[in-house]
Parts: sequence; structure tokens; C-alpha cells
Amino acid sequence: MRFRTTLLLAGVLALLGLAYYFLEIREARKQDETKLVPFQEKEVSTLSIRRGETVITLIREEQGWRMSQPVEDRGDEREIIALLGNVTRARIERTLEAQENIGEFGLQNPAIVLTVQLKDKDQPFTLEVGIAAPAGFSAYARRPGEKKILLVPATVKASLEREPFAFRSKAPLFIDREGVRTVRVSWNSLQLRLERREKNEWWIIHPLEAKADPAKMSDFLRAVTQDQVTTFLDKPPANLGSLGLDPPRGEITFALEGEAEATLLLGTRKKPGGLYARRRGEQQILELKEAFVKGLPQHAADLRDRTLLNFDHGQVARIELESPRGRTLVTKEGDTWKIKEPEEALADQRVVEDLLWDLVRARVKEFVTDNAKTLKPYGLDAPAVTIRLWDKGEKPLTSLALNRADKREGAYVRVGSGQAVALVEARLFEQLTQGPSDLRRRQLLSFEMWDVGKMGLSRDGQEILLEKQKDRWQLKKPREGKTKYAAVTDLLNDIKNLKWEKVVAREPTDLSRYGLEKPAATVTLTKTDGKPLGTLLLGKTEGDLLYAKTQDHPDIYAVPSTFLKSLPQDPAALLE
Repeated sequence: MRFRTTLLLAGVLALLGLAYYFLEIREARKQDETKLVPFQEKEVSTLSIRRGETVITLIREEQGWRMSQPVEDRGDEREIIALLGNVTRARIERTLEAQENIGEFGLQNPAIVLTVQLKDKDQPFTLEVGIAAPAGFSAYARRPGEKKILLVPATVKASLEREPFAFRSKAPLFIDREGVRTVRVSWNSLQLRLERREKNEWWIIHPLEAKADPAKMSDFLRAVTQDQVTTFLDKPPANLGSLGLDPPRGEITFALEGEAEATLLLGTRKKPGGLYARRRGEQQILELKEAFVKGLPQHAADLRDRTLLNFDHGQVARIELESPRGRTLVTKEGDTWKIKEPEEALADQRVVEDLLWDLVRARVKEFVTDNAKTLKPYGLDAPAVTIRLWDKGEKPLTSLALNRADKREGAYVRVGSGQAVALVEARLFEQLTQGPSDLRRRQLLSFEMWDVGKMGLSRDGQEILLEKQKDRWQLKKPREGKTKYAAVTDLLNDIKNLKWEKVVAREPTDLSRYGLEKPAATVTLTKTDGKPLGTLLLGKTEGDLLYAKTQDHPDIYAVPSTFLKSLPQDPAALLE
């Protein structure tokens, strides 16, 4: 019985498999039957579009597509691939039986004839396209040798109706951007030379030596190899001087690997916008976009790298900062920044790191002079702010001097010991105007929010105890209840962000003077495993300041008196 059942099931499965197989084949054949053309884009070697007397011939070569008719020129790869895509992806929407009067469909003398030569076929494929169907979403077409009239997507007709200009490369020059070694620019009064020293590292070598901005150089190289041509003048006027091309008003020359060069000659501006140009060695005149003209450098500074300081943030191990707020020496021990002078203390890690990142992100607003005869006019003979950086081996990395610009918005800066002066945003001066107390860690309690498991508050004889249970805070004293998560989180944030304004006393013997012998309030934080995180004692209030200290440190600090007001006196404020 079991054997018969197994045999029966096997037979059913076999029949299902055959049915699926034949259905798939049938569906695949159906799909093939609706395809307009029997080839793929990659199989095409040549295509020709005839529209009346206009013939466009495009040939695929090893270097890319080339146009041979109506003019010899490089083809626009993107546009040609898009054209082939519209044709090869097109499906026959409907088939009409043969008609005696095919002229009604515009197919007696078809307006468009597409001829495609495939790589491995001797006979070309031909498609005739007639008029648009009345609805406008389709067009009539016919494949020679077939009697049926085909209804095809209107996009096929629209693609084949495009002018020859669409299929010509609109790039001013045909160069491999990665192969460019040097660039020479002569434009208006600018004489500029640049050279590539590394893959993406460019340097200006004339009229000065300075690092070029890699992003701007990339944009510049891209501009001469992407669509910029708006019109081709294949038959230029006899007098090229009228276009500013004899002699040219400017030129851009790219030296490539080996001895090859490519030069774009620049002429006069044209109205309402744009520029006449010509490739050296060719007669054809190009009209370029206004955007191309606006992208041309007018000064060497237009291509200069505006990064103020070049240093590796991760290599800095020593910082010396002098400002109107005092001198500070900070060193890195392991992963921790510590103040060494004027007195030893733990530095605020975030503040020191932010300071370094401010230097990394600083950019030149204006290159004032590359060789100042004297630094006095810029206030850099006696700068208000100076910062010096060293690495772990005590090797100097860089230094910067700054002073406010009296009559300009910003600050003058001098990098290293050179005589170059630049202008930066005023905020950099403000960011660096810091002293020992600004860089010092001034948080009274240091902890991470997720480490806190219990929080105890004592104020005016009221004891409040909060405990975290499964990421929810519960009130345990003076009574039990569910708390508002945001209220407890805000309270913890206030405690975490509390910073002292000044040090009031070093290891005082009399705490009663500051109201800390019997504190007005106490905050105690404990980890989830029961280990203490710290205890904060709050004493007397004098004006806007409140005396405070931690239980494990003898010094007394002044903090904003508003902090005491933020502590809840009634646990009801924390309850849901």
C-alpha cells in the first residue's frame, strides 16, 4: 500500500514539474514574440537612423561610440545607450493585420528607418517607423519582410526623432582625468600651472607654490570632460578673430602620461551667455555653457586648498595654548588629557577634543599675503592667541598665531614661522580664546547615564530614593510609585552637566563656613551593581552661587545657585 502511494505521489510531482516547465517555456516564447527587436544592446556594432535626407550613423569602437554621419565626431555614450535601451526594451503593444494602404500609417514612405548591424550577423536588422497613433501614446511600425503592422511605444519614435546633436559628445576635451599630470591655465590676467604629485594631490607651482584643493581640482577636471557644449559650429567663419580665437583669448592645456597634450583654446564671451572655444588641431568651433565660464579660475586662490592646518588629529599628544585667559599646557597620558600647567588637573576630554577638531575643520577665508614684509599691521608680531601642537615623540606638528582683524570681520592668522598671513572666521579666534579653567574638567560628578542604578536625594529633611528596574525608574521612598521617565532623565542630565564656576577653597578645615558641615541637599548615585558612583554635597547660597563639594574630594567649588532649585522637594513632581 505504501509503495503504491509513493509511486502515485511521484507521478503527480512529475506531471506538475512538466506542466510548470511547459508553462515557463510558453511564457518565455510569449515574451519573445512581443519583443520589438530580436537583440540586446551589447550585440549592436553599428546603427543608422534615416529621416528623409538626414542620416545619423553611429559606430561602436573599442574606445567607445563614434558618429560618422552627418559629421565625424565622438559619440555621446549616455545618449546612445539610452536610445538602444528604448529600442531593445520595447514591446509590441498590438499587431494589426496587413493593410493595402499602409500610407495611412505613414509606412509607404516611412519617416524613420532604423538599420542595426549586429556583431555576429551578416544581415542588418531594419525597422520602419511611421506616424503616431491617434491617442499619441503609440506609433505605427513595420519590420521589412513582414506583412503585419506593429503598434509600438511612442518612446521608440521619440528616441529616433532626436537631432544629431543629441548623439554627439558634448565634452570640450576627451581625456582620461586620472592620466593628467600637469595643467596650464592662461585666462584673462591669470597664468597658472599645477602638477599632480600623488593620485589626488595637486600643487600650484606658478605663480606661487601652494597645495591645491583636491575637490576643486576634481571639479575642474570633470568640467572639461562632461557635457558643456551647447552648439557645434562645424563650418567656422573664415575670420576666427571675430570669435576671439585668432589669437585665442586663453587656453587650458593638459599634459597626459607620455608626451601627449590636449589643449582647449578659449575665445570671447558670447551673448546672452557662454564662450567660444576650439580644440587645438581641430577646425570645429564649440559654444560652451555659461556655467563652464563661471567655473574657470580667475585667481590662483580659487584653486588653493583652504585647509588652515595640515596635521593628524590622532598624533597630537601635547598642546600649549596662550590666550588672554592665560597659558595652559595639556598633555595626553594614554587616552586621557591632563593639564600640566599652570597646575596639574584632569582636563575636560570633550573640550580638548573639540578644540583640536576646531583646528582640523578651520578654513581660510582669504589669503591676505604670502610674504608679509612685517607682521605688525596684522597684530601678529605680538599675537593675542598662540597654539602649538606636538606629537608623542615631542616632535612639533604645527603652530598657529591669531589676532582679531580691527577693520575686517574675522581674525588674521599665521601658520608656523612663515610670513604668510590669512584671514579666518572670527569664531576660530573665539574658540581658541580659552584658559586653564576652560579646559579643565569642571564636572563635579562624572558618570554615564546608563550606569546609574539608584539615585538618592536628601533636601529639607525629605528623603527621595529612586531605583531603576528593567530600564524603568521607580520611586521607592518616601513611598512607592511609577515615575515619569523624562523627569528622572532630565534630573540626571542636570546632575551630569553641573560644572563649577570657580574653586572657592582648597582643602578647608571649616566646612560650616560654606554650609557643608550640615549640607542643605545631598545627591547620591549608585551603579546597578551597588558600587558608588559619587555623592554631591550642596551648602549655602550666596548671590548667584552655591557652595558645593563631592564626598571624596576636599576642595570646595561654587556652582550656579539655580541647580538647587532644579532638585525636586516633593516626589510628586517625579510621579506619573
